Amino acid sequence: MFGMPITAHVGDIYLTLTEALIKDYGDLALTLGSDGALEGQLYADPQGWTTDDEVVQPWRVTVIARNLNDLVNTTLVQNLNPPVTPQLANADWIKPGRSTWQWLAIGDPQEQDQRQWVDWTSQIGFEYYLLDEGWEKWPDSWAAVASDVAYAKTKDVKIWIWVHSRFVSDPTARQEFFRKTVEAGVIGVKIDFPPPASRKVANWYFETAKDAAEVHLLVDFHYRQLRSGSVNISESS
Repeated sequence: MFGMPITAHVGDIYLTLTEALIKDYGDLALTLGSDGALEGQLYADPQGWTTDDEVVQPWRVTVIARNLNDLVNTTLVQNLNPPVTPQLANADWIKPGRSTWQWLAIGDPQEQDQRQWVDWTSQIGFEYYLLDEGWEKWPDSWAAVASDVAYAKTKDVKIWIWVHSRFVSDPTARQEFFRKTVEAGVIGVKIDFPPPASRKVANWYFETAKDAAEVHLLVDFHYRQLRSGSVNISESS
């Protein structure tokens, strides 16, 4: 089983199979059928679902390009998704940038060395620094994060923090976490380990992004790619 997007080099062209506007519908995976054709599987909703509402399937997209540059820079998927809402049309708080983070070097972030990481981030001219998994274990963690944010501000660095998806799955808990995040001066959240993208989870992505936007928080959904053989499939779409 393969999660999308899938990219292949076929003859003289490059192509990617993917989806767009996955809302109120489950994520699609692909398997190789007995005749060699690819078959779609709603892997996270093996029993399907029941609804009285109109059902609109996501776009199933094939991107074909002559070279990798054209493939990477296509706007096809972007154009198949709805346009930005009026509330976000002039959202000057949404600023792309580069981020450092400590996980690959030391694992859990150490409370006492965060200013050093901020200094390094400033020295290489990156815009953001991510406090990855482990900050929540610090004593008085929110106060410590606020202190790090205040220091980072003097270095023209903005702070992101990590959170497990289970802590922001419930709407009330999510909004409370986002409130504390904003109060600490944090600019964005990395939401890790999201569940398989069932219809319910697909809608959770939209709801979470909306809640974050309402308090001007950037979001990085740290999606884990589906691997072959990771889920038992019982139904096709």
